Amino acid sequence: MIDNGIDLGLIAILVSVMTAGFAGYQAWIGARQIRIQRAAQDYGPGHVLTQSLIDVLDLVMQATHRLPGFAVNKEGWGLYACEAFDLSAALRQEVTEHPKWWPTLSQHLQDKRPEAVFRQTLEVPSQEPRLMV
Repeated sequence: MIDNGIDLGLIAILVSVMTAGFAGYQAWIGARQIRIQRAAQDYGPGHVLTQSLIDVLDLVMQATHRLPGFAVNKEGWGLYACEAFDLSAALRQEVTEHPKWWPTLSQHLQDKRPEAVFRQTLEVPSQEPRLMV
């Protein structure tokens, strides 16, 4: 118990709700700014939503290791992350192309999905290593 009788589980739930709301807000902002030309790449609303979902999954996977309220649901969140990885080609591509952006989620998927044949490529030494499926 924390001061004034607030449980850590309640705090964890509030943090997760705020994180999901922030991710939705980011997606909304990204969708509204679709007309802005980017120098390297133009991200559409689908790409922004995919990255927002990956952000939330990575934060939740971190929370399962750090917050007691989330530790109870660690297996469920892990299964959800694997299911999203299996069913979403966009999510799979983002996580495998940029494993350092979402290290907790990438590590979880490497541990739980060995049949996905993750491997580091050594294409160009100056580039970030990529995981291939």
